[in-house]
Order: sequence, then structure tokens, then C-alpha cells
Amino acid sequence: MSKTTTDNFILRSSKGCLRCSDGYHISNSVCVKCEYPCTYCSNLTYCTKCDSYSYIKNGKCIEINEILSVYDVMMSTYEGCVVCKDGYMRSSDGKQCVRCDMSCATCSNDGDCVVCSDRYYRTPNNNTKLCNPQKELNNCLNKTTSGCTLCENGFALKDNLCYKCGQNCIFCDATFECSNCDNDNVLRNGVCVYFSKIQNCISSQFSICWECADGFKLSDNKI
Repeated sequence: MSKTTTDNFILRSSKGCLRCSDGYHISNSVCVKCEYPCTYCSNLTYCTKCDSYSYIKNGKCIEINEILSVYDVMMSTYEGCVVCKDGYMRSSDGKQCVRCDMSCATCSNDGDCVVCSDRYYRTPNNNTKLCNPQKELNNCLNKTTSGCTLCENGFALKDNLCYKCGQNCIFCDATFECSNCDNDNVLRNGVCVYFSKIQNCISSQFSICWECADGFKLSDNKI
């Protein structure tokens, strides 16, 4: 703490300083600068105004740099939070912002995820409180924070999750109706049937009967 020169007082007498400039206080008849981050003070230990990065409480300046990193809107008294930044929620007493669960990019003040973090997901039909790891999206080729948007062959996309198609089916829709079977199977009424179970069919390709037994020919629909 350094003592001031004569330009830091407003009123003085032969005995010393009687009134100091803003940002200084009288100590032993001289003007002494208030300690940072205090901008106005009555004495060494009692501050009456702080800089813009601090707030005053019981005559002390408390820095709010760290608080501002998580508070979006503070109470006018600086003793609580009105709105927290993304990734934080208000504590139960409203006096501070606490971090959301790691699975949440944003969350409600009850701790429920509103938006999932990267590498986490929650499907639109999922009412769970938190988001789940995307690594749990099995058989998925395109993972998002809302679930899967593209499944591997042999799996159907339903409600943003992948479900296995019927036996020997390569492609199926959300109703699990098959549209393409693997080799040695024929597509009949949305289901894959092994070619030998079809009377007089002795081979199959591209989900249709490919070759008939001697004395038979393929029907127009090749099934």
C-alpha cells in the first residue's frame, strides 16, 4: 500500500489531509489508495464500492469473474442467480449455479437434461431424466443427440433406435416388413422364406426364385 501525493486530496490543513479524492481514504493524516478491487472505501478494511468485476458484501469486495463464467443473470444484490449459463442450473437455494450432469449440454433447474451433450443421446419418446451414452446405440451408422438416424443392414430404424429385421432379411421398414432377403431366400408377403420351402424352386437370387425344377417355369411374379 503506497501513500499518496498532494493531488490525491480534496481538502487539507497544516496537520494533513482532511478529505481525500475518490478511491482514497485517510490514514494517519495522509491519503492512502483503497486496495484493489475496492474503488471507494471508508478506511483500510471497509469498502463502499467495488470495481465492475466484483460485488460488495459486508464492506468487502468479492470478485465475480468466476461467478460470471457460470451466471447469465445475477440478482441485483449479487447474492444469487436468476439465470445460469448453458451447462449449469440454479442450486436449490438459488444462491449459486451448479454444473448439470455431464450428459447434459443444458438442463432444467430440476437437473433434467434439456439438450444432450455431444456423445450422448435421448430419443424423443424417452422420458428419462438424463441422456445416455451414444456408444449404447448398437447397430447404428449415424448417431446424434436425438438417437440414431441410419441403421446397419438387417436392422430397422424405429423411434430413433435400431431393431433387428426378421430372419434372413437384409432391409426392412419400421413395421419390420422385409423388402430384400439374403441369398437362398425368397421374399413372400414381407417375410423371407428359404427357397427349398417353395414347391419346385431349386435356387434363388435377389429375393426371388431363380430356377425351377424340370418341367416347371417361373410364374410372372417369380415366387
